Amino acid sequence: MSSVAAVDISHHEHSLARDQRLAVGILKRQMNRSGNSLLVGLEPLTPEEFFQAGPNGISAAWTVGHLACVCDLFVSWLVPSEPQLPRRVHEVFNNLDLDGTGVTKAESAERSGYSKADIFRLLRGAQMRALQVLDGFDLARWDQAPPGAAPDNLPTCGAVWEHIAIHTYWHLGELAGTLPRFHGTYTLNMLPHYFYYPPRKPSAADRDDRDDRDDRDDRDDRDDHQSRRRRMTVPFPVLKRHDDA
Repeated sequence: MSSVAAVDISHHEHSLARDQRLAVGILKRQMNRSGNSLLVGLEPLTPEEFFQAGPNGISAAWTVGHLACVCDLFVSWLVPSEPQLPRRVHEVFNNLDLDGTGVTKAESAERSGYSKADIFRLLRGAQMRALQVLDGFDLARWDQAPPGAAPDNLPTCGAVWEHIAIHTYWHLGELAGTLPRFHGTYTLNMLPHYFYYPPRKPSAADRDDRDDRDDRDDRDDRDDHQSRRRRMTVPFPVLKRHDDA
């Protein structure tokens, strides 16, 4: 292998590692921002509101438990290991039985016996474990197939991490549209920015001043260019004829 080819390969590997580290940082921010938005938004809910069914049959309680179970399941594909949450928790909040349970998701959560505080702890524990696994994840495996039984629409470890990071955002939008408490508010569906102010729009006078400055800058540039050309021009020597002496 030539030295040039070796340098190219080394540069490619360095760039790939840098991109993967950047991806990890973005995923961690997504998980933290979305998780914090969800729990801060739901924290003031009374138990009745927390377990109340929306028109699509879900509740905030079921959603938080579901997010915990999916996070737990997906991380188990990456480690790989068995899911850490009890089987009963998965049956309540992420039942994969095609026959269903005969009750709505909200009813399943309400009858589970888990309190609001219990369900919050489920999500916090599952996501904290995911973040810890992500911190120590071997980036060389990023584009490899996950060792666990992941579905074919998540063909790489990186794709599994990507889904974990965006999953909460999907359900934030769902809850914002189905729970009356959040109708007409920005609690769940935006990054808070109550104190952001946009830059002041320039007035006509400001634009005129800017145009004048641009014109002066253009003239100065032309003058500088002409001055440089004059300095660089070497005068052609005038030769005297012998009979002019």
